Amino acid sequence: MIDFNIILAIINTIMTAFWIRESVLLRKVESDPKILIFLEENRIHRGVYDLVIKNIIGRGSAYDVKFNLGKKFLNYSNPENYHLSDLGVFSGIRIFPPGKEFRTIFGGQEILNNKDEFPLEIDVFYKTRQKGKTHQRKFSIDPMEYWGLTYFLKD
Repeated sequence: MIDFNIILAIINTIMTAFWIRESVLLRKVESDPKILIFLEENRIHRGVYDLVIKNIIGRGSAYDVKFNLGKKFLNYSNPENYHLSDLGVFSGIRIFPPGKEFRTIFGGQEILNNKDEFPLEIDVFYKTRQKGKTHQRKFSIDPMEYWGLTYFLKD
């Protein structure tokens, strides 16, 4: 007859293996960076939107970050024929630490007059420290999603 202690030892071994696997997966999720690109109302000027690029999740940095803008998009914060792709950040970021963000003025009411230019497609490619795996994310920026929204600023 099988001893009760042997059965408990087998169950304990299986549970320990499960928890080790779970711990490894959790550590990977916690350390992987996650880059987001989105529009956010400017902190100073109401009705003006910033394009924000942020590494929001994880304790790890993103490496060799590259951007691909689907088309030349006029940067409305500069009256000269200056495109978003001309900004330094879009030429690439070697190391993008967690919590770091880049922002530039995207525009205000005037961008809504050029509906044909939207949505703006931005592809982001970056590597993680673990095995140098390359990640790709696609963002669709459409200021029309913000049309008619009212913001109240806290004092």
